[in-house]
Amino acid sequence: MKCPECNKEMKKGEIKASGGTLTEFGTTLGWFPDESKGKLLKKGAVSLKLYGEGWYCDECMKVFASFDER
Repeated sequence: MKCPECNKEMKKGEIKASGGTLTEFGTTLGWFPDESKGKLLKKGAVSLKLYGEGWYCDECMKVFASFDER
């Protein structure tokens, strides 16, 4: 995959959630729309699996990930 920031080839790997936000149900990972920033009720949220494909750019030192919905 090419880095969307600098267009160099990225290293493929895996992203795993560990620690993070702990709830009574364990670690959670979610996506929230910009419209929900600062709001208590997060409408349009998507619950994600705790692991997914990831790519790391040595040049930009950024990580991009692809997570499936639970």
